[in-house]
Amino acid sequence: TKSVTEKYFGFRRFSADHIESIVWIYVLVIVYGAMHGVFTLTTLNILQHIPEEKERASALIFVQVISKIGMLGGALFLLMIGENMNRFVAYKIFISICMFLAFIVSIRPNKKILASILSFLFVTFSAHALNVEKIIRMPVGNLPRNFDPAKLLFIEEAIVSGQIFESLYDYDGNNSLQPILVSKHIISPDGKRLKIEIQSSKKFSDGQELTAKTVELSLKRAIITLGKSISWAVGDLEGFEEFITNPRLNYDKIAIRAISEREIEFILKRPSPLFLQMLSMPYFAITKEVNSKLIGTGAYVLKEFDDLRVILRHRSPVTDSKSPEEVHFYLETKTNTLEHMVASEVVNFVDISDKKVTIPEGFRLEKYDVLSSVFLFLNTTNPKFRHREKRCEFLEKFEASFRSVGYEVTDVFSAFPFSWSLQQVAKESSGRSFSKYFSRKDKISVLWINSGITYFSKHNNAKIKSILHDQGIYLEFKETNTKDLGAILKAGKFDAALVGWIPDILDPDSLLYPLLGTGQQYNFSNFSSPVVDSLLRLERSISDTQSRMLVFQQLFEEISIQCPVKYLGKRPSKFILSKHWRAPKLSLLGLYHVRFSQFSFLDGAKP
Repeated sequence: TKSVTEKYFGFRRFSADHIESIVWIYVLVIVYGAMHGVFTLTTLNILQHIPEEKERASALIFVQVISKIGMLGGALFLLMIGENMNRFVAYKIFISICMFLAFIVSIRPNKKILASILSFLFVTFSAHALNVEKIIRMPVGNLPRNFDPAKLLFIEEAIVSGQIFESLYDYDGNNSLQPILVSKHIISPDGKRLKIEIQSSKKFSDGQELTAKTVELSLKRAIITLGKSISWAVGDLEGFEEFITNPRLNYDKIAIRAISEREIEFILKRPSPLFLQMLSMPYFAITKEVNSKLIGTGAYVLKEFDDLRVILRHRSPVTDSKSPEEVHFYLETKTNTLEHMVASEVVNFVDISDKKVTIPEGFRLEKYDVLSSVFLFLNTTNPKFRHREKRCEFLEKFEASFRSVGYEVTDVFSAFPFSWSLQQVAKESSGRSFSKYFSRKDKISVLWINSGITYFSKHNNAKIKSILHDQGIYLEFKETNTKDLGAILKAGKFDAALVGWIPDILDPDSLLYPLLGTGQQYNFSNFSSPVVDSLLRLERSISDTQSRMLVFQQLFEEISIQCPVKYLGKRPSKFILSKHWRAPKLSLLGLYHVRFSQFSFLDGAKP
């Protein structure tokens, strides 16, 4: 009983509160035995009505074999879809009742009828179980291989990692920052000291309690992993530069310190209004290393993964009855396409955004707003884009052709609490005039990738290529994958890259600082400008919204002059979901911060 309750109910200590569940286990065992007896008596009754001894012996062997195969098949089937002992017992009860009723109606069936009934019952029940099983199945264009929060680069990695690990804070559906692992925090009057109290109820997946010391070690590990490039987020911490230069020697110099079992303190060099939001970023999700593997405090643990799928299992699937017991991620391939998975209902939660997908019966469409954007990065260290004039002309012509071929984009900043128009600072497009700076020898390779943020069409890309060719710019689009793209961008071995992007926090700063600050985390353009760096530091020091807006306007004016990247705009965001499920309201970070534990299973829903 102890073994069963630990495995299936998550109990590690017994108390009066657990008696009901323990009794339920014994009731199920007794009912299982009773129904097995009914099954046996029914089978014997049928066999007695077979007159020939030889046929009766053959029928007995046949029934025994079928019974064992059914038991084994049912066990394996339920193991695959849920690992739930209750369903295994329910499966046996269901089959037993159906066989009893079937054989009461037809007392003397021959072997073919018997086999047909057994097959029908197994197939019917299997289909029913698959239809209502509490599993979220989501297709992804790129299957995650990295589950370390500090090494996240693509949204699929963030979605999976976000189910296993939790950050200190997160955004709710109303875009408000909410404590997740924190019970309270105190900010000093000068804004330079932050004290956080850790929730006492939070535990890792191994049952160990979360402590302030664990949080300290986890955050320092993440900073060491990310290095100097993460200074845009936590560079205001006292001792950051010394810590990054030599973490082993200066481990205690960075001002992240556990001051008690539940309290941790951060000391800043200057007030940082965005610091709490920075602690919500997925890179700083709290981890603990156990047997060379990272575990977290999230609702799910990694069950298994291979080249085609990743499966997460809920830590307590029985006690949390409304949440998905498992979350499956399936890789889209040439043979297992998104359209095929949707049409055959292999998946039940699909982010379709701008993809053209026929919505099957039993699904509903939900639209949501998200701060995703399409970016075109130019490698400013590449000879083709070393000169500002060439960069600006290419970006102008590319943007005009991008919009003309049918890509639907809107102003990414319109969803922010305060916004401004990029069109006000953008220069007038040169239209379809012939290029002044490019020749045939300047053939440009544009890397692109489809991801959970945005989807690009080969057909539309071919039209862009044709339009620019007529204007004297010769380019080719080269599709790649997440693994290769990350390595190529970090190594700077590219001309241009067309990618989807979503900010880490709900502030315009995160669309600028990490992408354009010198040496920062996502500055794939290798762009460096003292003017831009100075303006970025200035907007960080201002808390007044209107004053910050003026600084941001100056920033975009400078970007429009230097042309290292192009903000092509925001794409539409929507998903389809089985009517068996209700999704929570998403923040403006969309699926980047989705929590499947907040999905609710609708018991009475009918497709």
